[in-house]
Amino acid sequence: MAAARTIEEAQERANLLGDASVISLVLYARGTNALGLGDHAEAERYFLEDLELATARQDRWRIAEIFDRLATIAVVTGSMEQAARFLGRAAREREETGGHVPPVNMPEHDATIARARAELGDVRFDELWAEGNRRDTGASIEG
Repeated sequence: MAAARTIEEAQERANLLGDASVISLVLYARGTNALGLGDHAEAERYFLEDLELATARQDRWRIAEIFDRLATIAVVTGSMEQAARFLGRAAREREETGGHVPPVNMPEHDATIARARAELGDVRFDELWAEGNRRDTGASIEG
């Protein structure tokens, strides 16, 4: 748990600095760490907090990454429809900004898509993806 303590210390320092971009980075790291440890509720909490900051800062790259992570959480918790919407929302951010999924995240991203698509079927997955793609950030979270 040394990594978790290091991340907690980074959060304390980021909060002292008051730098939203550093705070966002730390929240994303904390969410990623919790996700890796299987603590999905904690991961979601950190990602949603980070999403608030990223939205306020109009950090569309971070917004896309957060929606990808939320999609992963949705898949592992059995919320396939929400996962497809989140993936569609992430895709919208990337389409509009010319962004891409970082190579290090591609295996997880591809597995999340494959699992949700397999559960929902192609037609339903594509419908939900398109729905997520049309939504704004707040509506995407509300379901």
